[in-house]
Amino acid sequence: MDSELRRRDLLGASDSMEVPAQPHPASCSSGTMETAKTLAYFLLYSIAMFTLPFVAYVGTKYGLKYFGVEGFANTAWSVLAAVVVVNTIIMLYACKGYQEEMESAQEESEQQQRKTDHNLKAD
Repeated sequence: MDSELRRRDLLGASDSMEVPAQPHPASCSSGTMETAKTLAYFLLYSIAMFTLPFVAYVGTKYGLKYFGVEGFANTAWSVLAAVVVVNTIIMLYACKGYQEEMESAQEESEQQQRKTDHNLKAD
């Protein structure tokens, strides 16, 4: 016991000084989780927007070359495939945003309904 007190005195700690508890990672607020989820989706769509058009272009170019399509037709169809992939990714991103907005509006209306029901019960 005496050695423990000496150790605390040497370290400059007193009995009244406590180490603050660190928050548990599972206790993060829902706003933080929503932000992390949104950033993850943004990162996913950004990576897809960068890589998938190249994959579509090169894949179509080699695929058409395998079937004997050469020259301008090969390049045009390959570019068209890349453009279709980019537009598909943009459409999926917009649909995801619309879906999240609809879910948020639905949650908000449910909260408003619960408040109204609670107020009616209190009366």
